[in-house]
Amino acid sequence: LLTFVTQTGVYCKQSPKNVPYKDPNLNEIFAFVDYFGTPQLYKGIGSSQFPITTSSPTAQAYFNQGIELLHCFWPLEALRSFRQVVLEDGNCSMGYYGVYKALQWDNGYNLGRNQSLSKALQLAGFVTLREQLYIRAELSDFETFNRTYLEIISQY
Repeated sequence: LLTFVTQTGVYCKQSPKNVPYKDPNLNEIFAFVDYFGTPQLYKGIGSSQFPITTSSPTAQAYFNQGIELLHCFWPLEALRSFRQVVLEDGNCSMGYYGVYKALQWDNGYNLGRNQSLSKALQLAGFVTLREQLYIRAELSDFETFNRTYLEIISQY
């Protein structure tokens, strides 16, 4: 990470939006990533198309990128992308789900994970069944997870 930060210069960028997060409970989670500023949309890291319920094309692009970055084992950059989803669309349930997934890589952020999953659940009534199933799967024990997973794949 340090090499990336010093080579790209992202350590000195400031967020152009300069607005508080729409959910004050997530301020603590994102406090350290604000130092890096607004993430760029990368090219060549994947081609994920994971449609989510959002009215913002920018939020959709950052969500797709966050999924790609998780698959590249780059959780900090994935977190930054999902943070941007939440900034673009504070009612995007899957943005909070993405934050939850990115924070799974670090056991030190249990509270942040719980807060983000709670927020995703709170907004889950406004999203597609597919999105609801992804979120519900995170609440399950292994046996229930297997049934939920089978429910997800049987529908798509």
